Amino acid sequence: MTANVLSFTQTHGKSPTLALVSAGNNPQFGSYISLLRTRCIEVGIRFIHIELPGQIPEAQCVARVRELDQDSDIQGISVQLPLPNHIDE
Repeated sequence: MTANVLSFTQTHGKSPTLALVSAGNNPQFGSYISLLRTRCIEVGIRFIHIELPGQIPEAQCVARVRELDQDSDIQGISVQLPLPNHIDE
Protein backbone atom coordinates (compact mmCIF):
# COMPACT_ATOMS: atom_id res chain seq x y z
CA MET A 1 0.00 0.00 0.00
CA THR A 2 2.71 2.51 0.91
CA ALA A 3 4.46 1.96 -2.43
CA ASN A 4 1.21 2.74 -4.26
CA VAL A 5 0.72 5.90 -2.21
CA LEU A 6 4.30 6.98 -2.88
CA SER A 7 3.86 6.34 -6.60
CA PHE A 8 0.64 8.38 -6.65
CA THR A 9 2.28 11.22 -4.73
CA GLN A 10 5.26 11.31 -7.09
CA THR A 11 3.07 11.17 -10.19
CA HIS A 12 0.49 13.75 -9.09
CA GLY A 13 2.55 15.96 -6.80
CA LYS A 14 0.17 15.45 -3.89
CA SER A 15 -0.91 12.74 -1.50
CA PRO A 16 -4.12 10.84 -2.21
CA THR A 17 -7.09 11.82 -0.09
CA LEU A 18 -9.84 9.69 1.43
CA ALA A 19 -13.05 11.42 2.51
CA LEU A 20 -15.21 9.61 5.05
CA VAL A 21 -18.81 10.80 5.34
CA SER A 22 -20.83 10.02 8.44
CA ALA A 23 -24.32 11.15 9.45
CA GLY A 24 -25.55 11.27 13.00
CA ASN A 25 -23.83 10.84 16.31
CA ASN A 26 -23.35 7.08 16.56
CA PRO A 27 -20.91 6.36 19.42
CA GLN A 28 -19.67 3.25 17.60
CA PHE A 29 -18.22 5.43 14.82
CA GLY A 30 -15.56 6.97 17.04
CA SER A 31 -13.11 4.11 17.36
CA TYR A 32 -13.45 3.03 13.73
CA ILE A 33 -12.96 6.56 12.42
CA SER A 34 -9.97 7.06 14.69
CA LEU A 35 -8.41 3.81 13.50
CA LEU A 36 -9.05 4.65 9.85
CA ARG A 37 -7.52 8.12 10.30
CA THR A 38 -4.44 6.59 11.94
CA ARG A 39 -3.99 3.97 9.20
CA CYS A 40 -4.33 6.57 6.46
CA ILE A 41 -1.71 8.80 8.07
CA GLU A 42 0.63 5.83 8.54
CA VAL A 43 0.68 5.12 4.80
CA GLY A 44 0.63 8.74 3.63
CA ILE A 45 -3.03 9.16 2.73
CA ARG A 46 -4.68 12.44 3.63
CA PHE A 47 -7.89 11.79 5.61
CA ILE A 48 -10.94 14.04 5.78
CA HIS A 49 -13.96 13.28 7.95
CA ILE A 50 -17.19 14.99 6.94
CA GLU A 51 -19.67 14.83 9.80
CA LEU A 52 -23.25 15.48 8.76
CA PRO A 53 -26.07 16.05 11.24
CA GLY A 54 -28.27 13.06 11.92
CA GLN A 55 -31.40 14.82 10.70
CA ILE A 56 -29.90 15.92 7.37
CA PRO A 57 -32.38 15.35 4.54
CA GLU A 58 -31.42 12.51 2.21
CA ALA A 59 -31.15 14.86 -0.77
CA GLN A 60 -28.61 17.03 1.06
CA CYS A 61 -26.60 13.99 2.11
CA VAL A 62 -26.48 12.73 -1.48
CA ALA A 63 -25.59 16.23 -2.72
CA ARG A 64 -22.65 16.41 -0.30
CA VAL A 65 -21.30 13.05 -1.51
CA ARG A 66 -21.68 14.22 -5.11
CA GLU A 67 -19.76 17.42 -4.28
CA LEU A 68 -16.94 15.33 -2.89
CA ASP A 69 -17.03 13.16 -6.01
CA GLN A 70 -16.44 16.23 -8.17
CA ASP A 71 -13.50 17.42 -6.04
CA SER A 72 -10.28 16.58 -7.90
CA ASP A 73 -8.34 16.65 -4.61
CA ILE A 74 -10.29 13.64 -3.31
CA GLN A 75 -9.47 10.20 -4.69
CA GLY A 76 -11.71 8.07 -2.48
CA ILE A 77 -15.03 8.45 -0.68
CA SER A 78 -16.41 6.16 1.98
CA VAL A 79 -19.85 6.51 3.58
CA GLN A 80 -20.01 5.25 7.15
CA LEU A 81 -22.88 2.84 7.70
CA PRO A 82 -25.37 2.64 9.19
CA LEU A 83 -26.93 5.88 8.02
CA PRO A 84 -29.89 7.34 9.90
CA ASN A 85 -33.13 5.45 9.17
CA HIS A 86 -34.60 8.18 6.97
CA ILE A 87 -31.71 7.92 4.48
CA ASP A 88 -31.83 5.12 1.93
CA GLU A 89 -28.47 3.35 1.89
